[in-house]
Amino acid sequence: MRLITWNAGRGKFAKKAPLLAAMGADIAVIPEIVKPEIINEHCLWFGTNPNQGIAITSSPSYTLTPLPEKAGAPKYVIPIRVNGPISFTLFAVWTIQGQEMPYIRAVATTIDIYPEIFDQGPVVMLGDFNANTIWDKIHPSHLNPS
Repeated sequence: MRLITWNAGRGKFAKKAPLLAAMGADIAVIPEIVKPEIINEHCLWFGTNPNQGIAITSSPSYTLTPLPEKAGAPKYVIPIRVNGPISFTLFAVWTIQGQEMPYIRAVATTIDIYPEIFDQGPVVMLGDFNANTIWDKIHPSHLNPS
């Protein structure tokens, strides 16, 4: 299985899709992407701005089903059921600033909010975590459990 994440830098999906296809991704998480024209069981998209959101794509061997998001869940750490030759739960990640739980705090909080998903079977967290030590001073250690 090949998993790929690629920050599209506000790129257009139609321009990025052939490049992803050439990489042979079974599952791809593409943050900062323009909304694709077609949304279906092989291509999901989440966002409030059609010029910049997060897309999740799959090869024909796999299907994608969004799972219900829990109240208080951070924006853009999205639970998705992946079904295919290898089935698992995917959290598509694009941690951003300007929300109550920015950056890596969003990932840590997601793990705390969805313990049953992590107990049920394989889980993959894939995407743009925007994690860097330069931001440690604004993310106190007691809010970022290791």
